[in-house]
Amino acid sequence: MKRLSKRLFFNFLYPAYYRHCAKQPVKDDKVVFAELMTSVLTDNFRLIYEMLEENYHFDLEVLLLNQHKMRYRKKAFLNFSIIKSIATARYVFIANTFPVITACPIRPETSIVQTWHACGAFKRFGYSLLETGSDSEKSNLIHAHYTHVFVSGPEAVAAYAEAFGMENEIEKIIPTGVSRTDVFWNKEFIDSAMQEVQEKVPASVGKKIILYAPTYRNNVTHAKTPNDLSIAVLCEKFSDEYVLLIKRHPYAKKEVAIPLGCEDFAFDISDEIAIEQLIIASDICISDYSSLVFEFSLTGRQILFFVPDLDEYYDVRGFYYDFADFACGPICKTTDEIIMYLGNETQDDIKCIQEFKKRFMDGCDGNATQRIIEAVFGQALDAYK
Repeated sequence: MKRLSKRLFFNFLYPAYYRHCAKQPVKDDKVVFAELMTSVLTDNFRLIYEMLEENYHFDLEVLLLNQHKMRYRKKAFLNFSIIKSIATARYVFIANTFPVITACPIRPETSIVQTWHACGAFKRFGYSLLETGSDSEKSNLIHAHYTHVFVSGPEAVAAYAEAFGMENEIEKIIPTGVSRTDVFWNKEFIDSAMQEVQEKVPASVGKKIILYAPTYRNNVTHAKTPNDLSIAVLCEKFSDEYVLLIKRHPYAKKEVAIPLGCEDFAFDISDEIAIEQLIIASDICISDYSSLVFEFSLTGRQILFFVPDLDEYYDVRGFYYDFADFACGPICKTTDEIIMYLGNETQDDIKCIQEFKKRFMDGCDGNATQRIIEAVFGQALDAYK
């Protein structure tokens, strides 16, 4: 019954309501920022929004929808308010899949700007996950109508073209760099990030920081943080020199349990400190399949890939690259291997990270936000100064 209801909304009701609302003229100065899964304006948009607000006279509207785990009926009717808003907008910014927008016959005057929430691309997503590429299967997926897609560098263009079904519109995928990475060149932000981490984690003062930031396992609804890394063993080996800061994926809500005796070494600070601040403050990153590694490579510091379930992940998700060729640091499958490599960075490791950064993050230089705004708004910027 729910499946039938969903089909009714997406195939008939939403498109019909959009056509009704689109009878009103487009407002040339109207810019909508739509956050599907949160109740705050995220870093995917924040710098773009602030630059427009401070320097131009656009009509800026923010939709904070927080649809994560929302009941279907409530979500379905909330979508009507989204449609009403975007139907008269000249520009719509999104940073994730957005099913209700895909369902609508977007008018040609409206630009749908996809700033995507991840840098680079190495684990498959979107249409790349299809075993077959039939038109009927593609029509059931949720990427369409993008007039602009901004990515971290030229290397990412082909992957996004495949993932979004835009192989014949590849010119719309633009390697300007990713807006939120601009903070890594902002001295004021860097200084405040260091201060924030020290204030929130006093035990980090005078010690090096290991950032452990894995992606989630299971599906979005039942997301969990992997527990293969032995915090107790790391504590015994490194507590005199390091602290371990754990950053869960936003979908993984359950706090990581800290073993007895490790309370001054390991801290789950997922809900307290932003990931950009942690990247700036950390000396070493342990991650797995998270796109975080792209941003961390901008620091040039050591990255360890902790992937005990690599073979399984290959089967479930798959990658655009062979993982051994992709990784810009040691690939570890046990905590003992992490201990072996942690802090022991070779010249080859340093060179590998530099090459990785140039390959995947070449567009990120502190000026991505300005380039994105110029690409989207063009000559309209002069009209709304």
